[in-house]
Amino acid sequence: MGSKVAYAVFGYHVNYPNVGLINDEFVPYPQALALKELGYDIPTSGSYTNETKFNFTTGGFMYRTTPSEPEFCIAPQYHQAFKWLIRKYNFNICVDLFPTQDFKNWLDSLNHYIKLAKGVEKTKM
Repeated sequence: MGSKVAYAVFGYHVNYPNVGLINDEFVPYPQALALKELGYDIPTSGSYTNETKFNFTTGGFMYRTTPSEPEFCIAPQYHQAFKWLIRKYNFNICVDLFPTQDFKNWLDSLNHYIKLAKGVEKTKM
């Protein structure tokens, strides 16, 4: 049993493997899990129970996550992930204003900066 903290006050909760356009705005599971490992823990309206199950609430911020739940992680939107990387690692991130249809340009940038952040964390150890 973990310590997920629900912040939703109103609205409804969606728990489906694919919820279409809503899901597109959030970083994919592998990147969300990598961000969790780096310490990303800012409440958001999306989360992943595991690799195949995305959760979304319309009522506001929903989850914070803890290391005790290895598969569970919050799902930040792309702009939240980039903003957090800028603030935590002082990266000078510049991405295209608009994503490509499959978000590949944003995903490639996110993967690049996650890799850089992991390198920074290794040097701290």
